[in-house]
Amino acid sequence: MTMPYDRIATGDRIREKRILLGYTQDDMAEKINRVPKYYADIERGNCGMSIETMLALSAALNMSLDYLLLGKEHSSHNSKYSKEANAILEIIDNFTEEQQRGFLRILHIFMEIWKVPSEKDKKRNSPNLLLEPTAKTSPLNDNTPASNTIYTDTDFPFENQQNNL
Repeated sequence: MTMPYDRIATGDRIREKRILLGYTQDDMAEKINRVPKYYADIERGNCGMSIETMLALSAALNMSLDYLLLGKEHSSHNSKYSKEANAILEIIDNFTEEQQRGFLRILHIFMEIWKVPSEKDKKRNSPNLLLEPTAKTSPLNDNTPASNTIYTDTDFPFENQQNNL
């Protein structure tokens, strides 16, 4: 049985993945070596694609051709994570080792910002504990004074494990 090829649905899948990865249409056109108008027409479903364009899109978006063209996912697809989490993993996968370490440091900062204050913190009567500035150095750059920095180097035990990433 042949599955129908729906250009509009294909364009929608391409657009959704592009947005999840944080690319503009111009970025994608450049990645697949096509002019921006042609790429925009693909996303709108206004035109078909050559095999070369399909392969370039598949590689650039890390999508199987089955999913790209037919919306058919394989069982090997990592369904453990949401589409957003998979997009984050794909973006990080393209980072250099240094960028990955920096991303990890930033992620730890966000984790600290979003944490719920513990009972110990509540007993200190500091409702704005997470917003209090410190006088130490910034966790993002050990040489930068932290005039309004929220956290200090000692707040990040992973700093000592940086070389293990």
